[in-house]
Amino acid sequence: KVMDETAESYAAAAGAECRPGCVSCCYLLVSGTPFEILSIARQVLETKSPGEIEGLKERLRKVSEVPLDSTLRVKAAIPCALLENGRCSTYEQRPSVCRMMLSQSRAACDACLKAAGGSIPYIEQPSKIAAVMQMGIDYALITRRNLSTERAELSRALLIALGDFDGTL
Repeated sequence: KVMDETAESYAAAAGAECRPGCVSCCYLLVSGTPFEILSIARQVLETKSPGEIEGLKERLRKVSEVPLDSTLRVKAAIPCALLENGRCSTYEQRPSVCRMMLSQSRAACDACLKAAGGSIPYIEQPSKIAAVMQMGIDYALITRRNLSTERAELSRALLIALGDFDGTL
């Protein structure tokens, strides 16, 4: 909630052009913490039908076939497997990197997606604040719960979590 409020505040102040239906950043390589990935897996398993879950797993497999290279990910032109009908299907559980991706130019985002590269004017402050907040969360998870906080590529990690949710806990 604090990250979302921070992002909203900076988005309004700095003129972010991110809006519902803007999906350019959904073609980027995304990583998440184990907590974020398991939260997404739990939501999917609790709200989707078996058929919908299998469809998601198939999309995750397709994204997972792209090498772990940010340039190749964009060039593959395959959207995030969680993108459904132009919207994030797990928006409330999305990773912090997705929450803080704020562009000052939708035209630049669209052009970069079309050209599979380029420069986008991002609002940097929310990402810095999120990084500091994540450090505090990581510290607590490591010292109080002895849990891993190592980030993993979202599609691959989510595919593993959905395949054996109980085994990932």
